[in-house]
Amino acid sequence: MWSMFMPYFIAWVVLAVVLLVIAMYRRVIVEHEDDTIHIADERLTHDQEAMAKKVSRIDFWGKLLTIILIVWGVVMGAIYIYLGWAQSGAYAP
Repeated sequence: MWSMFMPYFIAWVVLAVVLLVIAMYRRVIVEHEDDTIHIADERLTHDQEAMAKKVSRIDFWGKLLTIILIVWGVVMGAIYIYLGWAQSGAYAP
């Protein structure tokens, strides 16, 4: 039964690694962010807006992949438990 889940588990792990890389990338980008609001300097204001858009896009993909990762893991776990229970003969259809 475990061999049936191996491709899905490997894909799930790859997705988790991608999510981890996205989180590390976001952290590196945010470390260089200037937290001071610049109103008078046009160039700095433009740079802050660009940084905010970039972080917003990264956050969107991070949240989406987190939801997918959690749902996928729960579904795989539920199917694995159900099949284990069904193969144990604990119920009579």
